[in-house]
Amino acid sequence: MGMSSFDETKHPRGQAGNPGQFSSKNNDAPAGSLGDTSNAPGAPMGPLKVTLLPEPDPRGGFDTRVDAPTGRHYLRGNVPHREDGPAYEGNDGSEVYYQHGELHRDPADGPAVIDEYEGDLVEEFYSHGQLVTP
Repeated sequence: MGMSSFDETKHPRGQAGNPGQFSSKNNDAPAGSLGDTSNAPGAPMGPLKVTLLPEPDPRGGFDTRVDAPTGRHYLRGNVPHREDGPAYEGNDGSEVYYQHGELHRDPADGPAVIDEYEGDLVEEFYSHGQLVTP
């Protein structure tokens, strides 16, 4: 005789003579709807669109533009790169400057990262991937 206290007759799945404790519960279909969620936080903002240029843009130096649900990315050789503006322009107003895959913007021109965190403006200065103090 084993040490188990399991009693098959009390198991919720029941037996032929005991259909189970949940057998009388009806599964009701939802009565409401989700409504319009197109403007809800986290809702998709649009499809992904990739534009490949036949040669690098003469001003920006990028060869790929990606329009994503969160913003626009500029790439050169599959790394973030743009010479005439931010390599990332967020739909929320954020901007991030990259050249050759590294955070970079001449501090005299302004910060390489412009964003917002908990309502406060965040500005970070980078030169060739290194955080610098202006």
